Amino acid sequence: MIDISCYNAFVLFTTVEPDWNRAKHYRWRLFIEQIGRALTTPTMMKRSHLPRTPFAASLVLQAQGQVQEEEEPSKKWKQCASCKQCPAQVAFSASLVNTSLEWRFQGPHDTDTRFVFEKVTTNNGNGYNANTGIFSAPIKGLYYIRFTGLTGNSKSMHAALMKNGENMFAVQDTVGPHSSTSNDMTLVLEQDDRLWITLLKNSSIFDQGRLSTFTGFLVFHMSGA
Repeated sequence: MIDISCYNAFVLFTTVEPDWNRAKHYRWRLFIEQIGRALTTPTMMKRSHLPRTPFAASLVLQAQGQVQEEEEPSKKWKQCASCKQCPAQVAFSASLVNTSLEWRFQGPHDTDTRFVFEKVTTNNGNGYNANTGIFSAPIKGLYYIRFTGLTGNSKSMHAALMKNGENMFAVQDTVGPHSSTSNDMTLVLEQDDRLWITLLKNSSIFDQGRLSTFTGFLVFHMSGA
């Protein structure tokens, strides 16, 4: 015999809550299953005022064993990973210094100079080389790239993101010293395409506590030519 308060709670819940996954987050799963089983009894099935929402119907079917619950995303991910079909996870982030106690200046230089961010915070996929300052794309895909820089003592900073030697975007600040500028972009990169930041001549950059950073990550993998 089902308690009327529990039944009323079921009616209300299934009327306003259409998402079975969200129901699990509310820790209602056992309660709902019990109520769903009770609703399959001959007496309850005859009632005309049972909730008619798709969510309520699915609960009754699950209680009767006629359908299976959708697999949790975490399990799907584990299965995908185990068969090694998932694309690589790629992300990197680097700076001049690690902590707020460190100070570092670079430039100005007489010529354009490739800038090396030596302190690596993240390097999933091992695409970034802290010795050269170059990121090499491990796989083809759409990547998000961002550069942020703090102007050094030259009172100006002009830098560019280079892809295989071609300028992709630039940043410029003439308000400094110690003023910040940044730019970002999404780029389709082929496997082994190379990215780096070039500090143009007569420019300088400053860092303290990761105020100047070079960051990128794979948005999604792309196959084919």
